[in-house]
Amino acid sequence: MNELKNTNNNDPGQVKTDLSQLDLINELEDRQRRSNNLILNIPESDKETSILRRDDDLTRCKEILTHNIQGDVTYEIMSCYRLGKFVVNKSRPLKITLATQSQALEVLKKYKQTDGHYLNRDLTPYQRNVCYLVRKELRQRKENGESNLKLAYLHGIPKIVVQNKDNITVRKN
Repeated sequence: MNELKNTNNNDPGQVKTDLSQLDLINELEDRQRRSNNLILNIPESDKETSILRRDDDLTRCKEILTHNIQGDVTYEIMSCYRLGKFVVNKSRPLKITLATQSQALEVLKKYKQTDGHYLNRDLTPYQRNVCYLVRKELRQRKENGESNLKLAYLHGIPKIVVQNKDNITVRKN
C-alpha cells in the first residue's frame, strides 16, 4: 500500500491513475468492509407491510442459524434484508450483516446445511468470478474422468484438491 502511495507522490502536480492499481485498492477496501453472509432458499414472507416482512425475515434468520450452527458460536446480527426485486414464486437471497468479519467467518465455518437453506459468504464481483471459474474447471475435470476431486478454500482462495481413498486431502499445485 505504501508503494502505491509513493508512486503518486513523485510529482505533486501529476495524478497517476493506473486502473489496475485503483481496481486493486477498491477490491481490498471492499473485502475489508464485508462482514456479511447470504442465506439462500428462505421463502418470502407473506406479511402485509414491509416492516412485518423484515421482522419475519429476521426471526427466520435467527431460527435457521440457531438450528444449523454446530458448536458454540457467539454472533450479533446487525441487519438482515432481502437483495433484489421481488419476483412471484422466487425467493430472494437474505443478506445478514454481523457485528464483525470474524463473526461472519466463524458462523460460516460452523454452519451445517441440513434443511435446504444455504449459507454463503458475501463475495465481491471479482471473488464471485474466480469461484465461478474454479467450479467450472472442477466440473470439466470430473467430466473428463478425474475422480476424488473437490473444492476447498485454502486461506480464503478456492482451489481444486485431490482427496485420496483414506479421506486425506492433498493439495494439487
